Amino acid sequence: MARLKELLKLAEQQIGYQEKASAAMLDDPHGNAGYNNYTKYARDVNNWGLDGCQGQPWCATYQFWLEARIFGVETALKHFCMSRNSYRAYNCFEIYDAFERKGKISRSPGIGSLIVFRHSHIGRVIDVRNGYVYTNEGNTSALYGDSNGGTVKTKKYQIGDSSIKGYCLIDYKEDNTTISEDQADTKQENLRVKEYQEWLNYWYGTLLKKHCGSILTLGQ
Repeated sequence: MARLKELLKLAEQQIGYQEKASAAMLDDPHGNAGYNNYTKYARDVNNWGLDGCQGQPWCATYQFWLEARIFGVETALKHFCMSRNSYRAYNCFEIYDAFERKGKISRSPGIGSLIVFRHSHIGRVIDVRNGYVYTNEGNTSALYGDSNGGTVKTKKYQIGDSSIKGYCLIDYKEDNTTISEDQADTKQENLRVKEYQEWLNYWYGTLLKKHCGSILTLGQ
């Protein structure tokens, strides 16, 4: 899934971003660091006409920001089982409830799915291996269970960790459609090249036969 990989790459690029003391220097990963919950993520969501909740805990807003940056706002809303009118992607449990109403909650992690914690926190699954789930989270720290830590970090948990409420499964099948279309375009282009080469072989061979008494084809 090419675009999911883009999303995970974008999430990786955010690691180390620190929340700000005020609305200044929001795009600087480390400048104006503080604990007042000001971020570029909330600013951008506000600019998209949604409630970014600037100055409030931002773990959920950060995850929606990732989705919208890669897929666009309207598709991100669809992925989050919401509309502009029902937007509540600034709240972890509102997100969980929206997915639950659509039957998209699982106890098993999947790459790209949202991981919701019982202590009102949310992250993104980036890997699952050896009994652990690895996550990318906003507004956290290196401390276990920190739901207001002020930075973006990669963390890991045992899959059966009791703090995990569940996983919100996002359907990325349209990404597969895009890939399939690309593959179809490549196949069609290869067919056109083959037909053109056969046409050249025909006329090239005809000319050689006329002038030299033998037929050669391109590539021989």
